[in-house]
Order: sequence, then C-alpha cells, then structure tokens
Amino acid sequence: MISIITWNCQGAGKKNFVRNFRELLRAHKPEVVVVVEPRISGFRATRVISRLNFQNSHRVEARGFAAIYACPQDGWRKFLWRNLETIAMNTSEPWLLGGDFNAILAGHERRNGAGRHGLANKAFQECFSKCNLIDLGFIDNKFTWKRGIYHARLDRFLCNGAWRLMYPEATVRHLPRVGSDHCPLLLMNGLSPSPKAQRPFRFQAAWLAHPSFEEFVK
Repeated sequence: MISIITWNCQGAGKKNFVRNFRELLRAHKPEVVVVVEPRISGFRATRVISRLNFQNSHRVEARGFAAIYACPQDGWRKFLWRNLETIAMNTSEPWLLGGDFNAILAGHERRNGAGRHGLANKAFQECFSKCNLIDLGFIDNKFTWKRGIYHARLDRFLCNGAWRLMYPEATVRHLPRVGSDHCPLLLMNGLSPSPKAQRPFRFQAAWLAHPSFEEFVK
C-alpha cells in the first residue's frame, strides 16, 4: 500500500514546523509527502528541506501550483483551470491531482461566507466537469481550511477514471490541523481503514469513458 500526504502548511519557516512534520511522518509513515509553501523559496526553502532528512526530494518554486496550489486571487486561477483542461484532453493515462484548489465544488463545502467567490467556484466546477474528474472524498473532518468563523473544503484529491479503476479502494483522510489554517491530507491507495459495511458503492460516470471498463466489469 502506498500513502501520500499533501499539506498546504503556510508556515514551513517557523521553528515548530520540523517537529510537527516529523510527528506526521511518525504517525502515518507516508511514502510521498508534498509540502505546499508559497511564502518561502530559493535557498530558504532548500534549507528547510534539508532539515527534514528525506533521502530524495525535489523543490518546485511557488508559481501557482505544487501538486496543486491554486493562486488565492480569483482571476489568476483561470489559467490553472485551462492548463488542467488541456492536460485532461491530451491524456488517457491514470491521472491524480491533489492539493489546495482554493475553491469549492458545492455549497455544503463551506460554513459561513455564503456568496463569496461564487464565480471563481463556478469556474472550478466547470473545470472539474470538463476534465471528467472524480472527487476521492474524505474521512474525518468535513473542512480542510479554517480562519475565524469561516470554514471550507479547499484541499482535496481528484483523479480521472483510469486512476480510479487502478486504485478503486483509495481513500483520503483529513488529518488534524497543525501550525496552519489548512489541514494535511493523507491519501492511501489500499484498503480503507473503515469497515466495508460503512462504505456504500458509488458509480462514477467517468468510468464509462475508460477503454478497459467493460473488460474490468466482466
């Protein structure tokens, strides 16, 4: 089983970041960790990475994405959505997306702040539909971001039908927030820790588009 954590930490430069990070590793033992940190870059980011003691690492400058990091400014996010749509049109391979999308797919994914960023959320919803993506859902806390009285599910894992067919039992957990207003996300591609009786079957329309779907069902 492979597990992945993605975390928009917004505090990797703080003294307690390394301690909190190592506690995440100790508790969940992920094979891959994606740290989204738009506030530090260059040598400072490299120095933080070196303190994490990972055998292999790769740094990507914050340019509107890292795994997925959607720019907080509504107008800039449209370029990300267009890029994702282009990728979706040109790939039939398994495709996984995870991170901070800075937008929601439905009204119930927020608490308070009704009506805020309505057009931006609609653009994300249209991108989600055009790309035939599947939301992998979640276990535990409903929201991934909190600031004052405002709560929202801004962070998530999405995939296409080919990826879901490859990992039908993959699950996502919203871990407790640690030193950030975003919580880390843990993706596990194996069996869910929840009893199967509590996991109803959900058919995804995007599965029909996969060339191996009929053979898989047989």
